[in-house]
Formats: sequence, structure tokens, C-alpha cells
Amino acid sequence: MLVVDADVVRVEQQLRRGELKCPSCGAVLAPWGHGRPREIRGDLGARLFLRPRRTRCSGCEVTHVLLAEVVVPRRVDAAGVIGAGLEIAALGMGTARSPRCWAGPRARSVAGCAGSVCGPRRCDGTSPWSWSPSRTIR
Repeated sequence: MLVVDADVVRVEQQLRRGELKCPSCGAVLAPWGHGRPREIRGDLGARLFLRPRRTRCSGCEVTHVLLAEVVVPRRVDAAGVIGAGLEIAALGMGTARSPRCWAGPRARSVAGCAGSVCGPRRCDGTSPWSWSPSRTIR
């Protein structure tokens, strides 16, 4: 897969003029039909439909799919959606907190997390996947 400009007309012109080069050998890429149709999830639930251009190298004869820069290879979400999710995660929002942290300020101070987001581990250092009701603070 080769990531190209989002402007389909410009990419098609570059392809026809022989301006796109093979990432493997550097030879000229030639038109070779289209890839399978794909549905990409965009911002606010928008659905984007695209059918990427397929090319074939004139040197090594390998085929390549040209993907627009708004699409991430092998992902169903658009690049902007993935970027927004990464930004939310970096800000500490959207991470799961352990049941001890939900118990209130007194339980948080006893547990030692003092209101912090516990992330993938609980306040007591155990895995979030091994939680049982018997280990909660009462």
C-alpha cells in the first residue's frame, strides 16, 4: 500500500504522467484497476466510501494500492478519528478507573490513589481483569 494525496484527480493525473514511483524499486507505477470498495468511519459517525486505485510497477511488476492520506492502512477509522482518540487518551480521558476509585474520596485516600486515574492497574496493583466484589472497600 502506498499513501498518496487525498485529491483523487491530482493522484490520477500523477499516475497517468508517470510521476508516481514504486516504493520497492523506484520504477514508474502504471494504472492497474481498482482495489476493493471500503467503508471508512469518519468524524461524528460519518461513513466515507472509497474505492482505492490499484497500480502496477513497470519494473518489478508488483501491484500497489494507493490510499488517500486520510485513511490509515488496515484500519476502518479515518486518520482524524484515530488521532482524536489518541489525543483523548493522552489527556487521560476515556481510561477506565478501578472500582476502588469510584468508591469516593475516603476510599481513594485509603487505597492510596488520592483521586488519580489508575489506568490499566488498580490502586492495589492488581490487574483490572481479576476484580471481584469481595475485594472492594466496604
